[in-house]
Amino acid sequence: ILRGLGVLWAMAVLPLCFAGSAGLLLATGSLAAVSMMKFSDNGLQFTIHETVMQVLYVPFAPAVKARTRALLDTAVKPLSYGLGGLALLLLVHFKLQVVQMAWVSLPLVVIWIALLPKVRQLYLRSLEASISGLAGAFETDSEFVLDSESRKVLIHALSSPDPSQVLHALERLAGEEGAEVQEAERALLG
Repeated sequence: ILRGLGVLWAMAVLPLCFAGSAGLLLATGSLAAVSMMKFSDNGLQFTIHETVMQVLYVPFAPAVKARTRALLDTAVKPLSYGLGGLALLLLVHFKLQVVQMAWVSLPLVVIWIALLPKVRQLYLRSLEASISGLAGAFETDSEFVLDSESRKVLIHALSSPDPSQVLHALERLAGEEGAEVQEAERALLG
């Protein structure tokens, strides 16, 4: 998904599945819908969602990544899980049934999905800045995952008049075999 459709669709998998299972829960009230909701939460959170979250760190310098990851992993995630647990306790206290709780989560998922294009835009802008040398991220980053949108940014960087941008792009495109990459490399060679 990440390689073929890009970071936006990869980010959208978890909330779209969650929204679909919440909608199914509202429509049917079935145990299967609850199971799908739980799978979309745990099953996708620790697979594709975690992968795309790591991709979003790529444009940043290693020191910034380390500090951000530490803050998110030690403070933000535990705090958000705790607040989610408190919210569930409040909903149970007010005698909301599981199906009714889907009405609470659905608007939150809609907001989540609505924010994704802005996150994608900021990611691509940061990636372009790091290629330009403004962020200094690529010198030591070995975790680079090339999605379709990043590939387009890197291919565009091959036509830059700045040799350092071209060099960074070539390093990141090494091993890529797509027709558009090969065409851009041939154009670079003259």
